[in-house]
Amino acid sequence: MSMYDLLQAVGYTSIARQVSEQDLYDALFSHPDFVNEWLEYSEDKRCAGWYFRLNDSNKYLVGYFDLNRNIETEYDDKLEACAAFVKRELDEIIKK
Repeated sequence: MSMYDLLQAVGYTSIARQVSEQDLYDALFSHPDFVNEWLEYSEDKRCAGWYFRLNDSNKYLVGYFDLNRNIETEYDDKLEACAAFVKRELDEIIKK
């Protein structure tokens, strides 16, 4: 099942505008082990788009990369960074 199909199956596509980064942060706070799953997901991507990673300064980076755009935000808080990545990544997927 594709990620798009999964998001449709769980109903995210119909509530995406109602889901905030804070909502995702709260969920991650309750299940911090999921953060490592999202880090692995991001590392396994082999295409342009959103990414989430730990840099050499032990800060978390959330960014977007393609041929036309490269943006990056640095976070001290792992959960905050992950919530930002998840929101952006899922919303990007449902736009396609």
